[in-house]
Amino acid sequence: MESIGAVSVGLSRCLNKLYIYSSVRKPGYVYQFALRKEKLYYCTGCKKLGKMRCITIENDSVVPGATHPEDGHHEQCQPIPTSGILMHYTYSL
Repeated sequence: MESIGAVSVGLSRCLNKLYIYSSVRKPGYVYQFALRKEKLYYCTGCKKLGKMRCITIENDSVVPGATHPEDGHHEQCQPIPTSGILMHYTYSL
């Protein structure tokens, strides 16, 4: 069985809980998953492209399902480089 990978917790721009899934097939890249309902999280990249790709996350780990978390995404949904997920905001008063 192929390794599922690890998730880490982050925050979205609106300070909502966001899971960062480290890609197993493309090291150095990640997918972002946001809360849909209860334990179901959707891929933010697929959502922007009009598709709902969801995975189940319990206790900060991916629950193995019928498909691998990196399968079934929108054709144009690409993982984000790890260096591209950190953002700095500068506030001026």
